Amino acid sequence: MRYEQTTTVAGDADAVFAQITEQLRRRGLPAEVDRDSRTAVWASGPGGGCAGQLYVTDARLPGARVTVGVETDAADAVRILAGIDRALAA
Repeated sequence: MRYEQTTTVAGDADAVFAQITEQLRRRGLPAEVDRDSRTAVWASGPGGGCAGQLYVTDARLPGARVTVGVETDAADAVRILAGIDRALAA
């Protein structure tokens, strides 16, 4: 199942991207990060059972638009959606 959520947050897009990718690193998620395009992808769980993508772009108003997409099985769906909500609210 694929879930995607987008929100706009205050701050410079490069700084927001750096902060989020640092959180991925601290959580031990092996992420491939492209700082030039502000994208990151990762997989976790047995056999990469959960895969995610992160995109940070400039918003029209001051701030950054953050999009997180996650593909996972139905058993993890509630936990994954709650994690996305918490991460985007921070």
